Order: sequence, then structure tokens, then C-alpha cells
Amino acid sequence: MEEMELQNATVDDTHDGVQTAEAKAHHYDATKFDRPSVTVDVVMMSLRQRDLQVLLVKRRSWPYEGMWAIPGGFVNMDESLEEAAKRELQEETGVQDVYLEQLYTFGPENPGDYSGLFCFARL
Repeated sequence: MEEMELQNATVDDTHDGVQTAEAKAHHYDATKFDRPSVTVDVVMMSLRQRDLQVLLVKRRSWPYEGMWAIPGGFVNMDESLEEAAKRELQEETGVQDVYLEQLYTFGPENPGDYSGLFCFARL
């Protein structure tokens, strides 16, 4: 289980569609993954003593190892978005059996650009 705290981080390993030197240094090859690449992110919020809190995890690997992030990851080709969201939440935080609701779907601006990354945010 990854360490959980309240902070924020973003991730990007390409620049203008070209793999960065850092990605190459970590032997990351996006062509080894099924296309389109689809991810889910789970924003878990709680109200504790009148304070809104968000569940975050500390990344265990590249990119941005040790940085804070929203729990999430890639959808397997044989699972639904909801199954992937529940799996990622359980794998990264140990949290399970919670109500999830799809909030928004992000995708590439050009519908024919299936090399892009799609993100499904769940609350």
C-alpha cells in the first residue's frame, strides 16, 4: 500500500509527442502498451472536522517517484472503467467497497488521435 497524504502532483513524460530523455533513461517505451491508452483517476474526498480532505498517494516509481498523486492508473483491455477505478483504488490505497461516480471524461481534441491518453475521473 502506498503512503497517503493531502497534496498534489502532475505527470507528463512527453513533449510535443516526443519521448523525453528522462523517459528513455528509465527504459520507458510507450509502444509496448495497447492502444488507445486509457487511464482512470479516483478523487476520494472526505469532510473531517469541517475540513475537506483529498486522498493522495506517494508515487512508488518513475515518473515522479516520491511525488504526491491522485490514485489511478491504466485500464486493462479486459475490464470496464469502473472495474479499473476500483482496482486501482484498492491496489494503491487499500480502500474498497466505496461508492464511485464518474465525474468527467478527458480525451484528445482530435477524435482520430488514438495515440492520445484518455482519462476518466471518478469521485
